[in-house]
Amino acid sequence: MCRDRGLRLPGAAIPNLVGAYVYGDFCRGNIDALVLDNGAVAAQRSLDVEVPSLSSFGQGSDGELYALSLDGPVYRIDPAS
Repeated sequence: MCRDRGLRLPGAAIPNLVGAYVYGDFCRGNIDALVLDNGAVAAQRSLDVEVPSLSSFGQGSDGELYALSLDGPVYRIDPAS
């Protein structure tokens, strides 16, 4: 695995991610989230999102989560419909 940096979301447009630490795997492009409780992992799950050449994350002023790719695109991560 090639873990990339992540981002802790204080507030988010996706309610299930509020307070979660979102991180990704550069080699596979997978994005996952985990929640800590007193320093221990309380929950961990895949977001079922893949971003090729995943390089970083950001959060917009609107609370939206974005993933950046070294291939050029910026992806907005939306809630599952």
